Amino acid sequence: MMIERVCRAGAIAIAVVAVIDPVWTGARPVPPRVTVLQGAGATPAEVARVTEALASDVVIDTDESPATAARVVVGRHVPEGVTDGLTFVVIPKPSTKAPEIRHLRIGDQVPFEALSRVTVEVALPSGAISNAARVRFTLFADNVPVDVQDVAVTAGATTAMADLMLVPSREGLARIRVTARIDDGPESFADAATEVVRSTRRVLSYEARPSWAATFVRRALEEDPRFEVVVRSLTSRGVAADAGTPPATLDRPEELSGFDVVLVSSPDALGDRAAQALETYLRDREGSVVLLPDATGAPLLSRLTGVPSWSDERRPELEPVESLAGVWTASEFVWPAGWPAGAEALTNCLPPMGTARRCAVWRTPLGGGRVIVSSAIDGWRTRTADRSAFAAFWRSLIGDEAAVTPRPVEVALRERLVAPGGLVSATVQVLAAIDAPQAEWQSTEGAVTPVRLWPDGSRRYRAEFRAPMVPGRYRLVVAGGVSEFLVVEPGAVQRALPGDHTLLTAFATSRGGDAIPIADVATLASRIVAAVSSAPVDAPTRPMRSPWWIVPFAGLLAVEWWSRRRRGAR
Repeated sequence: MMIERVCRAGAIAIAVVAVIDPVWTGARPVPPRVTVLQGAGATPAEVARVTEALASDVVIDTDESPATAARVVVGRHVPEGVTDGLTFVVIPKPSTKAPEIRHLRIGDQVPFEALSRVTVEVALPSGAISNAARVRFTLFADNVPVDVQDVAVTAGATTAMADLMLVPSREGLARIRVTARIDDGPESFADAATEVVRSTRRVLSYEARPSWAATFVRRALEEDPRFEVVVRSLTSRGVAADAGTPPATLDRPEELSGFDVVLVSSPDALGDRAAQALETYLRDREGSVVLLPDATGAPLLSRLTGVPSWSDERRPELEPVESLAGVWTASEFVWPAGWPAGAEALTNCLPPMGTARRCAVWRTPLGGGRVIVSSAIDGWRTRTADRSAFAAFWRSLIGDEAAVTPRPVEVALRERLVAPGGLVSATVQVLAAIDAPQAEWQSTEGAVTPVRLWPDGSRRYRAEFRAPMVPGRYRLVVAGGVSEFLVVEPGAVQRALPGDHTLLTAFATSRGGDAIPIADVATLASRIVAAVSSAPVDAPTRPMRSPWWIVPFAGLLAVEWWSRRRRGAR
């Protein structure tokens, strides 16, 4: 009887409380909202493992939003495009059999039909090299194998490196893939892209009066297919011999911006306006000006070099002029009275005035450009002598100067392999006289889409836009400057994985998080909760709206019914 009363009273009390539906407020911690991202070197299964480990303690967001408190990147290298904010990195376990390509280095642009180097470095699996073995590297360009190299490794080795050679056979964007395998083991690969360009450089030869030195230097350049030589030679008053389309004078710097190197002979025949235009070209276009003087007293020569006075010297014997290209000779010289600050010798320096002031060819900086002075007036006289390096020296020197001269419009892409709809980032440096450059991306089928350029400094711009959804080759065009990119399916590309735990830790800690191996993923949720440290919030609690109150209610009624049945009561 007593049990029946107690159970009946308890059941009635629960029913009354359920009708009243009480509510009270208490402070409760709020689970942080987290986004999980898949980085290079991680599989979908590893991402799912991390998500499952976090699900009970945090709220998983599919996309980042202002409410997202932290992000978790699962991968083996620092991801690109990750902005500031609390970030944790989970490092997957590397393969135990295949070598891991840590670095794949190739220039953003490589010359057409010229030798280029592709450097590859791999990390060997721990304990995989117990005896002497070999690592086979294979280089593919647009899916065609172009070079193979076997690198021997000794027992206990942890890394291997190879330099593979690439000779592109066509211009445009080239997709590069390097594979690596240990003996006959499994193969790993990494992808990259580079732009193959025909590196023809424009040289202006401006001859204020007929000059043997300028003539033979120009002829040496005209024999080299790397150069497009444009000539303006003033043979007499009002009469000029031109090749190509040269400017009529050197007085307008905007007419010089299309040239990588300007070759000026007889600078004493030019005035202040030419000197000012060349100085503007050097400072703004950051090109090179090669001066071939044949007399002193040239204001242009003094203005561009900063040397106020010059002297002539004729030596009774031919002096050897030594350079990396070889040796040639000269006997007549125009020497600067002082050595300009920052100047450097490009050939040997002659006695007896020491090693600083008597250098046959030398270079001095001016703004972002370079001024090269040939103090040897008559080096051309012995150009046909046996083993004379006169022509080879000038081709090599002007080729190097043209190579370091930035193009009028430089378009640099941060990444040339982009997923459909991925973010394409570019920087544009405009050195030509273009006030408001226009940009657009173009497809091979002719589709054109404008791109917005944002100022990012003096004559520097940046652009960000979404890649097309259709895989294929595209190019970004800015005022004549072109840079190509390739849209590929995400699963078709494997990046080189630096896999540096120290680097990943530094990246994560700089954003308030940490980098942990995937084996410790069980601790990740507590690390995120501790890092977020959100204050508890007051939240209402309605216990009778939980379905669990049915359990004690039904249990009490069942005990009361069983007790009555046992003693024979209804």
